[in-house]
Amino acid sequence: MPSRRPSVTWGRVATAVAVLRARHGLELSRPGADADSHRSTDAKDRQILADAVAAGARFLITENVADFGLVDLLSQEVARYEWRRSRRACRFR
Repeated sequence: MPSRRPSVTWGRVATAVAVLRARHGLELSRPGADADSHRSTDAKDRQILADAVAAGARFLITENVADFGLVDLLSQEVARYEWRRSRRACRFR
């Protein structure tokens, strides 16, 4: 009986943004400025939010929506969605 597990694991599929930039010789988007102004967002995720805002993102899909402060997201007009790997689905939070 064939295995139901995928042949590629999630951790091995991801490619770092820096690698993509170097491989294609371009900047995917400008880095966001003023990351420290996002005080209700977890410190390690502030730059991610700043970069998303700089890129004009309106949606942020993450595995942990609690890391991104609702006050910061509302002030930047960004909606957050939680990605559930086990269900392979997104839901608005």
